Amino acid sequence: MKEYLKKNGIRLAVVLALLVIAISVAAGTSSGRAGFLTNAVGAVREPVRKAAASLSDWLTGFAGYFGEYDALLEENSALRAELAQVQEEAQAYSDQVSENERLRQALGLPQRGSDYTLESAKIVTWNASNWESSFTISKGSSSGIEYGDCVITEYGSVVGTVTELGSSWATVTTVIDAHSGLGALVGVNRYAAALEGDFVLMRRGEVYLSGFASGAAIEPGDEVLTSGSGGNVPQGANIGTVSSVSENGDGSRSVVVTPATDFDSLVQVFIIKEFSVAE
Repeated sequence: MKEYLKKNGIRLAVVLALLVIAISVAAGTSSGRAGFLTNAVGAVREPVRKAAASLSDWLTGFAGYFGEYDALLEENSALRAELAQVQEEAQAYSDQVSENERLRQALGLPQRGSDYTLESAKIVTWNASNWESSFTISKGSSSGIEYGDCVITEYGSVVGTVTELGSSWATVTTVIDAHSGLGALVGVNRYAAALEGDFVLMRRGEVYLSGFASGAAIEPGDEVLTSGSGGNVPQGANIGTVSSVSENGDGSRSVVVTPATDFDSLVQVFIIKEFSVAE
């Protein structure tokens, strides 16, 4: 017997342990209580179940986050579009207010006894050349504009004249253009003279005054007005003021005129289509 137990003891112990486990499981099942093995399985299964449940909740929340993120992106895009529209409308309103102000100011013309019939026009583009000072406007012959018409600002200062004409557009050459030759009157005594363009002065926004009598008393600060020569430009429109007078080696004088028009800020101009001068 002892010899048998020595040889088969371990085997019997294993069989006995399995029998005890089986009895425990059966007893637990029949009594409605969890047995040892059931509890062991449950002890392992419960954390796994909780972890799976937590993972499911996290995935659900993560998916919800992306859903909210997409909704926020869509809302943000809609708000940006709405803001852009509001800004565009505000800019249009601001432009309209500025244009109305220029029109109201222009209604203050005529000045200096002249009665003007005006046509307003927007500047479409400036000429990109370094050899001339000109721009294109949004009106042409279909609006009653003619070649040679005088162009002014809302304050009545001279911008230039129409030098090229289409049915719905026109080119305006400014008074500082290198080929300028507009007739002028200068000083209190209204000495006759003419604008003379220069490439160097054009880049500085200025123009020479030439053609005046050698004895003409011209000084810095003197007013320069249009002479009205040629018939297309009214007399007495403001060109600018004399900014400098210098003596040349040959005894002549160089007179520089600074126009009253700020060319860098021009947006809208007014073309004098007709005028009458009260004598």
